[in-house]
Amino acid sequence: MTYNSFDYLAHVRNPAVREGQGRRYVRFSTGEYNIPLAGTMEILTDAAAKQENWYKELEQHFSGPDGPDFCVLRFKTELYNLLVDWQEARGAL
Repeated sequence: MTYNSFDYLAHVRNPAVREGQGRRYVRFSTGEYNIPLAGTMEILTDAAAKQENWYKELEQHFSGPDGPDFCVLRFKTELYNLLVDWQEARGAL
């Protein structure tokens, strides 16, 4: 979840990215593992997606699930590269 007005969402809204010409990257890592993911990101502003992803603690940041500044980011993984306990696995989905 994020603020719908953040400047970095302009990159997600870019038509070249939506048409598959660009990728977005997400990384999860600690000292024990590193998991970079590459894929596409979509901004969801429909009421159903916002309601489904809403939880009480978000009230600290947003006016509610129906607020105009609340949106949900959907990341669809296309490629992954896992490094866990120094063992590597790569793949595509």
